[in-house]
Amino acid sequence: MLTTTSPLASVNKSQKKMSYKEQKELDTIESEILGLEGELRILQNEGASLPEDYNKMAQLQSLIEKRYERWAELEKKKKSITS
Repeated sequence: MLTTTSPLASVNKSQKKMSYKEQKELDTIESEILGLEGELRILQNEGASLPEDYNKMAQLQSLIEKRYERWAELEKKKKSITS
């Protein structure tokens, strides 16, 4: 009896494994977020007075939110692999 692997089966297997890049990103994302939050805290404590300061704070806040979202995505993927 000849058995073959369907293309969909091999695609599903490859999607279940995290890439090296994703694992590396997952390993470093927490410290990256902490660094960004530290920068934001410094700006907030210094008392933003220039429009550039407010823009920088808004950019940092947006980036922090995006990194938290990415972290959640990576954790979800990791969980689905180990389940």
